Amino acid sequence: MTTRPTCEGVTKAGAACRSFVAPGARWCFPHDPATAERMQRARAVGASKGGKVKALKSHQPRFDTPKALIRFVGLILGGVLSGRIAPDVGRCVLYGVGIQKSLIESSDLEKRLTVLEQQLAQQGTKRWA
Repeated sequence: MTTRPTCEGVTKAGAACRSFVAPGARWCFPHDPATAERMQRARAVGASKGGKVKALKSHQPRFDTPKALIRFVGLILGGVLSGRIAPDVGRCVLYGVGIQKSLIESSDLEKRLTVLEQQLAQQGTKRWA
């Protein structure tokens, strides 16, 4: 039984790297001096994309009112008509808007029902007092 060769590199903690290497190679991809520049570029691209995703999440508008949904639907329709948004993407987003609209309506009805029930309960106690 033969063992697979492991990397000759050293981790940041100072321990021997335990990654397996390709036949005839001495280092794994991250430790190979020949791929160090590619690895650095890949990390930079990943960091850049990760930063963009975080920025998008922090500026995500809220769609919890009819007014916000109306504005958003207008943006989506304009994007589809101008060609900036693919029709399939627009269709999917508008489907989600329909679901969000239903949730807003349900929430609004629940609030209104709670207020009515409280008013009825107060009227009932006044009649019998």
